[in-house]
Amino acid sequence: MNRSISSNTIILTLFMLLLVLGAAFFFLFQGRQVLEDKTAVLSEQVNTLENDGTRIAAEKATVEGVRDQTMHSFATVAAEKTNLESDLAIAEQEKSGLQADVDTLTADLTKAEATVTAQAIDKQALDALPPEVAILSPVEGVAINVNEAVDLVVVATDAKGVTAVNLTIGDETSRSYPADDQTMMTVQDSWMPSISGPVIISAMAINTRGSASTPITVTIQVNGISPQIPQDPSAELRTAVEQNVVTIRGLKPQEPIVPTMLTDDELRQRIETNFAEDTTPEESRYDAIALAAFDFVPREFDLYNAMIDLYSEQIAGFYDPETDEFVVISDDDELDIMELWTHAHEFTHALQDQYFDLERLDGDKMDAEAQLAFRSLAEGEATLVQVRYLQDGYFDANEIEAIMASLMAESEAMVVTDSLPPVFINSLAFPYDAGFEFVLDLYNGGNMLADGDFSDINAAWENPPQSSEQILHPEQYRLGDVPQIVTLPPLTDTLGTGWQLIDEDVFGEFYLREYLSQQLAAAPVDTAATGWGGDRYAVYWNEADAGLVMVMRLVWDSSQDVTEFTAVYPRYLSQLYGVDTIPQEDGTLCWEGTDTTCFIQQDEGHFIARAPNLATAVGLLNAIQNNQSP
Repeated sequence: MNRSISSNTIILTLFMLLLVLGAAFFFLFQGRQVLEDKTAVLSEQVNTLENDGTRIAAEKATVEGVRDQTMHSFATVAAEKTNLESDLAIAEQEKSGLQADVDTLTADLTKAEATVTAQAIDKQALDALPPEVAILSPVEGVAINVNEAVDLVVVATDAKGVTAVNLTIGDETSRSYPADDQTMMTVQDSWMPSISGPVIISAMAINTRGSASTPITVTIQVNGISPQIPQDPSAELRTAVEQNVVTIRGLKPQEPIVPTMLTDDELRQRIETNFAEDTTPEESRYDAIALAAFDFVPREFDLYNAMIDLYSEQIAGFYDPETDEFVVISDDDELDIMELWTHAHEFTHALQDQYFDLERLDGDKMDAEAQLAFRSLAEGEATLVQVRYLQDGYFDANEIEAIMASLMAESEAMVVTDSLPPVFINSLAFPYDAGFEFVLDLYNGGNMLADGDFSDINAAWENPPQSSEQILHPEQYRLGDVPQIVTLPPLTDTLGTGWQLIDEDVFGEFYLREYLSQQLAAAPVDTAATGWGGDRYAVYWNEADAGLVMVMRLVWDSSQDVTEFTAVYPRYLSQLYGVDTIPQEDGTLCWEGTDTTCFIQQDEGHFIARAPNLATAVGLLNAIQNNQSP
């Protein structure tokens, strides 16, 4: 019984071992399969690792190359660093040097600022200083004679510049000399005393800041009467006349006025020379044609020689503002009473020029009408002084009688004037006659016997008359009735080939009266011309055809003046042409003869055209009407 248990136990044990061995074989088989799988995986991983190792080796080689390059760059940078450190050390040294320079410059700047501040203070003090002036000539206490020229020398200084130096001699009006902001200005002038006694000369300067210097004065002594011109037997008489004119007019010479004596022959030579310089025979021919356009002279009139003859016969003396030349005509060494009286007239012109500037009488600056008015103011005042000279007793009765007799004799002896058209004589006399009436009105209201003064005349020099209308009617001057500006369009294109403009200007009331007086009596002329407000005329000439054209536009002060001229002017043309009027559809009136003149009223004015034929005259009227102004 126990043996079988043991055998069973052994069998069971063997069976269990077999099971264990079977399981082991099974597990071993499975483990081998797993191992093979893992081996395959490991083999694959090895391959991968080998590939990675190859790649890593390549990358390592690249990295080592980069490392080597980097090490090389580092070595370069290290070398550059060493250089930069060396440069930095040098820069530090330079910086130290520059800092020392900056410190020095800062110290200098501080000193400079202190200096500038001090200079600014000095400049302010300097700017506040007035200019300085000194009279170098004449010296204090010097004695000179009447009519003896003395040199005037004045020096003015100012750091910022002198704008003007003013010089006063006695009680005459101060002379002013512009300095153009110079730091030093020297004035050189001359002066000739006309009366004796002590004379104080005072000088003052003005700087650019408007500060005036303290006036500097010297006193000189003027003694007696000395000859005006050496060996001149009339010097004393001439000096007396000039002193009387100074008393009458209240103006003293600002500088010496020395006359030139010419004989009649010398005068004619002077006129011919001046005429040749100012105009040519061809220009005078065109002037004559322009006068012919208004019927004053024939077209072929020799105006050049006529004017030389007229001036040579009429002129007893003259003053030329361009040269400051004062001329008296005399055929001997001694001045007679008539020549002394003329001396008073021309000496007045010299005073006018010194105080009021007669060079304003310039054709480039004034139209013909303004020139005539300005000349009338000048000649009217000089004539007033001559009349006052007679009235105030400077000549005795015998001398006045001699003057009147001389005037009558000269009038009767004038042969040139008898052959000239009246317009020449009247235009030459107008500044003296009408100018005298105008100035007399300013002086004493036109009353020859009433007392007056020159205050309004002085004012007229500051605001000169601008037209012959103002001269003929002083009340119009006082009212400020100045001429209206009138224009005309150019007509050379309208007229065509061959035509040229030879004259264009303002006609004026005086010449309008002279024009109308050729055919009409005084009353209608006065009616037609009074109320003139302004005009413009132009004259054209065609040499090839001897063709003449004149156009004019007139304007008036009132509608009544327009009506009066409309009524009167046709009578002039009817008398001139001796024919009936040719009316046109537009209201134009025309007259035909050797040429044609047409006339029309439009608004507040009139248009006139003179031409070789009716068609041209009418066409010109249309042209200037369609372009009227202002």
